[in-house]
Amino acid sequence: MTDSVRRLAGSARFALSADPLRAAFMIILTVLNGVAPVVTVWATGLTVDAMAQGRTTAAIVGALTTLLLAMAWSQLLPPVQTLVENDLGRAVELRAQQRSFDKINDLGGLANFENPEFHDRLRLAVSAGVDVPVQLLTSFTALVRGAITLIGFAVALFTVDWVAALLVLIAGVPRLIAETRLGRDRFALQATISPTERLSMMYAALQTEPDAAKEIRLFGLGNHFVGRMITEVRRAQKSTRRLDVRTAKLQSLLELVSLIPVAACLLLLVARTSQGTLQPGHVVVLLGALAAADGAMAVMATTLARINELSLVITRFDDLMSLTPDIPCGTGRPAPPLQSLEFENVWFRYRPDLPWVLRGMSLQIDAGTAVGVVGLNGAGKSTMIKLMARFYDPEQGRVLWNGTDIRDFDVESIRQRMGSVFQDFMQYDLSVRENVTLGDVTAEVSDDDVWRVLELVNLGQVVRALHRGLDTVISTMFLDAEDVENPDGAEIPRGSFFSGGQWQRLAIARMLLRLDRDLLVLDEPSSGLDPQAEHDLNEVVRDAARGRARVMVSHRLNTVRRADRIVVLADGRIVEQGTHAELMVLDGRYRQLFDLQSSGYVDDVPEGRRHPVSVEESTIGER
Repeated sequence: MTDSVRRLAGSARFALSADPLRAAFMIILTVLNGVAPVVTVWATGLTVDAMAQGRTTAAIVGALTTLLLAMAWSQLLPPVQTLVENDLGRAVELRAQQRSFDKINDLGGLANFENPEFHDRLRLAVSAGVDVPVQLLTSFTALVRGAITLIGFAVALFTVDWVAALLVLIAGVPRLIAETRLGRDRFALQATISPTERLSMMYAALQTEPDAAKEIRLFGLGNHFVGRMITEVRRAQKSTRRLDVRTAKLQSLLELVSLIPVAACLLLLVARTSQGTLQPGHVVVLLGALAAADGAMAVMATTLARINELSLVITRFDDLMSLTPDIPCGTGRPAPPLQSLEFENVWFRYRPDLPWVLRGMSLQIDAGTAVGVVGLNGAGKSTMIKLMARFYDPEQGRVLWNGTDIRDFDVESIRQRMGSVFQDFMQYDLSVRENVTLGDVTAEVSDDDVWRVLELVNLGQVVRALHRGLDTVISTMFLDAEDVENPDGAEIPRGSFFSGGQWQRLAIARMLLRLDRDLLVLDEPSSGLDPQAEHDLNEVVRDAARGRARVMVSHRLNTVRRADRIVVLADGRIVEQGTHAELMVLDGRYRQLFDLQSSGYVDDVPEGRRHPVSVEESTIGER
């Protein structure tokens, strides 16, 4: 109970502090709204008494005026309170969104984001953080309003018969117990169906996202995914319906039970009236009080149960706020300029129940050197990159920055000294300018800088041909903010599309804004490029990044063949390393991969046109 009160108090403080002025105004309106029904019933009784007792016209008019004012009070205040509550709710939502995503961005590693269970919890936590403070606020105001109304009518009932008043109050106890239990069931159901709801949303998104549209139509997968989506929706609905049926049965039973004390009160009222102890106005007041008090008790029981349920839901948001980052940001000292990056007997796996991805890997990368990393799929290449950027920490061994454990430095300062192109690079539905400048949002990047890197990746001419140049939104989902109209009045969307290779060039341009960094990491940077573009990219990066450490991961061996050192990974271990020439002479795995790729270039050459190629002269796909 203490924990519930503490959580509720914290949520209330959070909601009220979002906009103190509106919060104070809302409290005042809540009190006035709670009193309004009592005043209306009281004024009705005065009016009936004045008319029944044959009072003067002035007295009757005065009573009617009071009744009209009370009715106006009851009618005008609720819309005003709703407006204030909505404004306060918007302020709370903004603050909760800010807190939620500040916390998410404090999670410096990838362990949580690559964990499905975390995404189930995260969805519920973010929703709780945004919705619960507002719902708690509205529930609290409803509770206060109901309490004021109940107290007012209870006083009216007590003046007639304390037994009747007590019966009405007792009628609300079973409701409170039942609604509290139902609230706990609703809380448990949310966690149960969250994975199912996420699956149904995933299947729905597959049928609307441009990236999936080609395969879905080519393979005829639309009905297949519709079926899966409907299956998951039905599974979730089946669970919710079971609770709905139980709720309906229980609430119907409670309504019948609540009629018993109401009937007893009515019998008492009939008895008092037959004895002549009540005036007509008193009868009107008591009938109104009886119905209103019973309704107020029902509302309060439901509201109290809802508040109890919200106290459970808010724990999900509290759990997110108290989550310890796997890779903490803002701790440790700033990283100095890179002299060497070393993997020292590093062992790593993504979870204890999964196999090792890196097995005792040791590797040193010195400033100013280019290291190529090759190997089959699953060899550990991309995992090595993740450890370099400290998205994960090794389970055994160390990653050293200038001989010091990388964990001793602030992770953000490490990443500020890196530039990268990832294999699964992002395609931001933003303008060309933003897609480039996101590479360094901390710097003042001029349009000249943007055009410079676009020219380096051979996108300058393409972007100049776009209708809005750097301001053109590259997206299949969103339009530009500004539209033009045809002479016939039809609007033309201003967004544009890029091919996969052009998107990859744009990602490379983003990285080129960080060419002044100590360590450049290129993970399959040319996988979507044609041979000419690949060759040009290799030349650009080689020339522009001289003097800086470079790590190039690629299945295309011509991308790494000029590296100062080439590392061959297999099963999480370095099995070979050396220059291209040294590895060719070694005649090991690298030579096998190289010969396998080169065979595609020479098998179809007529015998008479073949000529021997030395190890030093072989270029595989380069111009």
